[in-house]
Amino acid sequence: EVDGWVVLNPRLTHQMLADMLGIRRETVTLHLHQLTAMGAVRVDGGHFYLDRHRLREVITLAR
Repeated sequence: EVDGWVVLNPRLTHQMLADMLGIRRETVTLHLHQLTAMGAVRVDGGHFYLDRHRLREVITLAR
């Protein structure tokens, strides 16, 4: 955890995430952009940083 953000290691590409989730890369990119705009995810140097508290809020709002 760095400054309240959970860092995903190793570095993952959008394609790697898509393959893991069984969806298209474009879908991963679309949703990552949305989560970034909501302040729940940020990408820096190829690493994904997650704000767990904000992600919970986003998930709750989506229900």
